[in-house]
Amino acid sequence: MRRPTSLALPLLLALPLAGCPTDPGGLGVIEDVRVEDNPHSTISCWVRWTTDELTLGRVEFGAGGSLTAYHEDLEPTTEHEILVIGMRPDTEYTLRPVHTDVNTGEELASAELTYTTGSLPFDDLIAELTEHDPARMEPGWTLTNITVDTVFSPTYAVALDEEGQVVWYRGFGLDEGRIDIEVTSLNDRVLIGAGVPSGMRPMEVGWDGSVLWEGPQQVELTEFLTPGEMHHRFDRLSDGSNMVLSYQLRELDGEPDRGYDRVELMDADGTVTWSWDSIDHLPTPEDYVWGNAVVFEPGNDAFYFNSRNFSSLYRLDGDTGDIEWTFGEGGDFAPDPDAEYPFPTQAHAPEFQEGGTVLLYDNGGMERGFSRVVEYALDTEAMTSEIVWEYPGEIAHDDWYNFAMGDADRQPNGNTLITACALIESNSRSRIFEVTPDGDTVWEVQLHGTDDQLAAAYMADRIPPPPRPL
Repeated sequence: MRRPTSLALPLLLALPLAGCPTDPGGLGVIEDVRVEDNPHSTISCWVRWTTDELTLGRVEFGAGGSLTAYHEDLEPTTEHEILVIGMRPDTEYTLRPVHTDVNTGEELASAELTYTTGSLPFDDLIAELTEHDPARMEPGWTLTNITVDTVFSPTYAVALDEEGQVVWYRGFGLDEGRIDIEVTSLNDRVLIGAGVPSGMRPMEVGWDGSVLWEGPQQVELTEFLTPGEMHHRFDRLSDGSNMVLSYQLRELDGEPDRGYDRVELMDADGTVTWSWDSIDHLPTPEDYVWGNAVVFEPGNDAFYFNSRNFSSLYRLDGDTGDIEWTFGEGGDFAPDPDAEYPFPTQAHAPEFQEGGTVLLYDNGGMERGFSRVVEYALDTEAMTSEIVWEYPGEIAHDDWYNFAMGDADRQPNGNTLITACALIESNSRSRIFEVTPDGDTVWEVQLHGTDDQLAAAYMADRIPPPPRPL
């Protein structure tokens, strides 16, 4: 157990902040300050104290004796309880609780404390920062999942700071895992879904790691694809419902069981309110389509289903489930006449942009032998397609290939965050990186193990850091 290296006294002397009145008036005193380990994480802690008046509290913290960021109460209280996250492992931090009079704005601080974080439970990971241009990157943490060695090794949800250091994590406490876990920030909590390990449940966790909500239980996996297995997508939609993608089996026309994907919408209690079976709507059902993405339009009047094995993106009617159009080689759209490779192959993570284009992580397939990120404009009246942005394309020299997985997210500043990872020896080294519209790499973290084992992330999001800068 980690301990604060400067223990709190039952009553700490209240100290006025610089620039604040020396007579605190009705502010009272800060009492019973405690720094306590977070049982769910070795790199965060709780700071608790009491005040004799309703005040707003905050905890300022930083490494190296300086104070650089803070967390604060949401509402005035006399029982202050603030979680401090954003600390790196094996590091000593200074902590200073402060409270503010809600009427006058007067502030008072306790004496400073120190707290030393512990080591990460996954000490075989190396996240190597190889590019860092703070002025041009989209600021924030990178939220993802990390697996070292094999696709069935223990998996952790993690956040990396701008220097590639782990500053938050949540594990499952298992000796095995699944790589296709999707980690999504929901403001004051994190949704961990899709391919959660055998027997577990998708969950919402607080930033302290405590479970706030659990979804349906993942089946006990007996093989790589088990009927009922949740995989690749578990999303929270704008109306509060949950969307899950699962693998199913069905006998068809007297033939042996065939694998297919089911999309289900369910409420918070896990009750299924709508479902769609790919075997009833997509062509050549004798082949497993290997869906890896579902995107619903507002109102659910239509949705999109991406098939890795068919190398196709389908737009489907939200009521009937029937195909409205197919984008991919052999589909409904004419190819870009100026493109050498006009269609994606075994792609992942379609993301629709405000201008109506669609961004894809195009894995490329073994025959083509290289991966890319490509943005298409699809004219649904003329039924033509045009590549409007491509990385690397003609804007960079950056050849890589990842057989599976992958993600590409357009950032508010116009850059693109790319997750190019794999746990296959013949693939390129795993990395998460950010490029400008002109193809300059402004941030990159390469992932590998301490003994150069493979390491990978499935998808990644750039999020605002929960700690606020001082």
